[in-house]
Amino acid sequence: MFRTEIFKRLYGSGLGLVITVLVGTFGYWILLDKKFGLFDCFFMTFITITTIGFDEVIPLQEYAGARMFTVIVAMAGIGFITYFVSTFAAAIIEGYIRQNYQKSKMEKLISQLSKHYIICGLNPYTKKVIEEMDEAGRDHIIVDPDGEKLEDIRKSLKKECFMEGDPTEDETLQKAGIGTSSGVFAATEDDNTNLVISLSAKRLNPGIRVIAFCFDRKNLEKIKLAGADKVVSPTNIGGMRMASEMIRPDVTTFLDFLLKEDSKSFRIEELIVSEQYHGKNMKEIDVSKLKSTIIMAVKQNNDWIFKPGEDFTIYKGDILIVMTTDEERKILESDLAEQ
Repeated sequence: MFRTEIFKRLYGSGLGLVITVLVGTFGYWILLDKKFGLFDCFFMTFITITTIGFDEVIPLQEYAGARMFTVIVAMAGIGFITYFVSTFAAAIIEGYIRQNYQKSKMEKLISQLSKHYIICGLNPYTKKVIEEMDEAGRDHIIVDPDGEKLEDIRKSLKKECFMEGDPTEDETLQKAGIGTSSGVFAATEDDNTNLVISLSAKRLNPGIRVIAFCFDRKNLEKIKLAGADKVVSPTNIGGMRMASEMIRPDVTTFLDFLLKEDSKSFRIEELIVSEQYHGKNMKEIDVSKLKSTIIMAVKQNNDWIFKPGEDFTIYKGDILIVMTTDEERKILESDLAEQ
C-alpha cells in the first residue's frame, strides 16, 4: 500500500512535469510564430521551470502574451518539481522510519517468543508448512533473504513474525531466537543451503529438532550427517501421497483427519515419558479412566512396539503414540509431566 501510493504520487508529478515541458516548448514555438527552433523553445522552458536565472534566449517582450505564458509555465513547472522532489524525499524518509519501526517491532516480538519454530526459506513448500503451523497454533518465525517475498507473505497471509536475513549465518539464527526455539525447518530450495542451516542450527542449539528438505537423493545422507533429525524429499512425499490416494484413499483420508490439529474429535499425538514413570509398567499410566484414549505404540531405543501390553516396561524419553481427544490429551500430558 505504501509503495503503491508513493509510486502514484511520483508518477503523477513526473507526468505533470513532462506535460508542462511539452506544453511550454510547443507553446513558445507557436506564440513566437515559429521563428525560433524547438530546441530554443525547450531551453527557454527549461530555464524557466528550473529557475536557473539565465537571460532570456528569446525576446519575449516583442510577442504579445509571451511573458504571461512564461509566468504560467513557471508556476506549473516549479509546482510539479517541488511536489516531485518533496514526494521523493518523503518516500525515502518515511520508508526509513517505517523500516526501522517494523524492524524494532519484529525484534521485540521475537524476543518474547519461546519454544517457537524457525522456518528458513520461503517457497511453495514452506507456504504449506506455514499454513499447518498456523492451524496448529504454533508460534513460528519466517526467515528469508528476499525482502519482497516476505512483504508479499505478510500481506497475503497477514504474517507479522518474519525476518529478512541469510539463514545460513549464525547471527541471523541467533536473532531468530534459536536458543529458545523448539525446532528449525531447513526448507530452502537448495540442498547445500539446507545442509549449512542444519549444521549451524545444531551447533548453536544441540537439543533443537531440525527438519530439512532434500531435492537430490544423493545429498540425503550428507544432510543427515550435518545434523538434520529428519530429511524430507518433497518429490518422494508427493509420489507416495498420490499412490496412497489411488490405492487406499479412505485410509489416507482417515490419517489426515487424525493428524489435523483442528480435529474436534480424535487425533494422533505423541507424548514423552517423564522421569517419574522411568522403569514402570504401562499399567501405571492407567489409561482406563480415559475412555477415548488408545496407546497405539511406543518408540523405545529407535524400535517400535505396537499395542504394548500392561506389563511392558517404559523408560524416560520413550515416545508414546496415542489416539485421543484434545481434552484427554491434556489430562494424559499432565499425568506424564515431571512432578
